[in-house]
Amino acid sequence: MCIFCDNPACSVGLHKASTFVVDFKVRTFVTELCDTKLVAKLACGDMVAIDAQYHAKCLAKLYKRAQLSRKGQIFFQKKCYTT
Repeated sequence: MCIFCDNPACSVGLHKASTFVVDFKVRTFVTELCDTKLVAKLACGDMVAIDAQYHAKCLAKLYKRAQLSRKGQIFFQKKCYTT
């Protein structure tokens, strides 16, 4: 099951979390996005230790959401603090 969408492997299959870099990025983005569902899933341990699996598209979607959120925050800060 994909840790992000809770769906089983599709024709593309699932990737297994094998580095702490992925775990660190996911935790950072999940915290920034206040995604309590994923925070709860990751509370048990790092993604490598809990044998987390994911669809590559789901991981990319999380990264994109975080990127858009950051851009929105930067835009908001510039608009509010520069006159």
